[in-house]
Amino acid sequence: MAFAPTVLRRPLDVAHRMPPRRRLVEIVLLLAGAGVMLAPAGDLTFEARVAFVVFGAAIYCWVATAINDTWVALGGALIVGLTDPDGSDAFFSALGDPTIWLLLGAFVLAAAAQASGLARRLAVAVAVRAGSVRGLFAGLTGAITLTAFVIPSTSGRAALMIPVFLALAAAIDDKRIVRALALLFPTVILLSAIASLIGAGAHLVTAEVLEQTGNESFGYGRWLLLGAPFAIVSTFGSSWVIQRLFLCREERRRPLKIAAEDLRDEADPAAATGTGPLTQAERTVLAVIAILVTLWCTEALHGVDAALVAIVGALAVTAPRLGVIDFKSALQRVDFGILVFLAATLVLGRALIESGGADWLVGHAFGVVGGASPLILVAVVAIVSLLAHLVINSRTARSSVLVPIVVLLGASAGVNPALLAFVSTAAAGFCLTLPVSAKPVLLFSGLERPTFAPADLMRLSRVLLPAHLVVLLLFAFTVWPALGLSTADPSPPDADPNTPSNRR
Repeated sequence: MAFAPTVLRRPLDVAHRMPPRRRLVEIVLLLAGAGVMLAPAGDLTFEARVAFVVFGAAIYCWVATAINDTWVALGGALIVGLTDPDGSDAFFSALGDPTIWLLLGAFVLAAAAQASGLARRLAVAVAVRAGSVRGLFAGLTGAITLTAFVIPSTSGRAALMIPVFLALAAAIDDKRIVRALALLFPTVILLSAIASLIGAGAHLVTAEVLEQTGNESFGYGRWLLLGAPFAIVSTFGSSWVIQRLFLCREERRRPLKIAAEDLRDEADPAAATGTGPLTQAERTVLAVIAILVTLWCTEALHGVDAALVAIVGALAVTAPRLGVIDFKSALQRVDFGILVFLAATLVLGRALIESGGADWLVGHAFGVVGGASPLILVAVVAIVSLLAHLVINSRTARSSVLVPIVVLLGASAGVNPALLAFVSTAAAGFCLTLPVSAKPVLLFSGLERPTFAPADLMRLSRVLLPAHLVVLLLFAFTVWPALGLSTADPSPPDADPNTPSNRR
């Protein structure tokens, strides 16, 4: 997840060659941090001051240094825990948060799906049945989107799809079509994640922040209802744009005849080819996924927490003699770095909210925007979130920074905080401008086989970014209100927006 520009990745023995501009920025930040801590006491508590300084330092490290994102988040959470009397409990309890266990269970389920070959079979089956380049793009868009409901990491989905892409590229052997395909895979992987609560760690951050502030709670089913339509529009719309930008009409209509044997994974010759009956392992994983999704979507009826359901599913697919992968192997495929990063950012977000720092920031720094119309406010949140990937590489970090602020901004402006949070999270999933904007983009741009150039990404982003802004506004004021996510703040007019009991 971590990345810093290449110019900042230098050996320690030349660290003294720090650019003067960067050194000046660090001096200004140090003075600003000292000013925050030493300023006369006012309505900003000591805990809020610490939260501001730690958050500011974390953002700087995420943006401008090569320090690992997880290390930065964990260090910040530790400082918050040491300076807050109740911080140690919050620090350790974050690792036991249900969102962490939900993500852990999802990772184990994803390992089973990968081991069974089910996800690969889906993509290969689509490619074999595609009769044209246009049909291939449409089928792959749908197949890749479906993987968001099982695999909780965009990087993991990209790694899973790279062998499929390489096999397709070899079978098609056309530079222009291969370039368009190379753009399609990471684009759909990133934009389809919004369809599922477990599609990205940022979604769990958003759900947790909304619950902490007493706003509408987003379970798996609720997120699916709101996110799936947006994912379908954004992914298929982006697929259409990619074809029009990088392929001519004749290329889009070009007939394709791809045999299943052409798409075998050279590294795993026994991998599914998309033909023939489902294996026992595939049927097991498919049944478990169907049961889990059903239970997640009906949580309001049976009352079993989504995290517990995920753990039950993880145990089922790793059960001795019955599962498709042994438990130890499944755990080896879990990205514990993401789990620790998520837990640490939850601690930072809670510190900013519970200390009153986020509310203070909204009241003092965003007063002008807060008085604007709902359309202007939603547009500003969407634009900032769409552009945030240019400075903060991590999707979870972006939401950890933005969501606590926009939630309280919405409460103070009379706009539904849950709507603003969902708009911000959906917009933050757009990270296609630069190869370094997201891991999936970086993975596909760095393959040995030529794929796409940075100029191709810029060309694509110039069209998709404003298009996504328009789609976000349309959904925020038409589709999502029709699905129950109103634009107006549902809390009573005289309610204190920071009192959870008044916002439930």
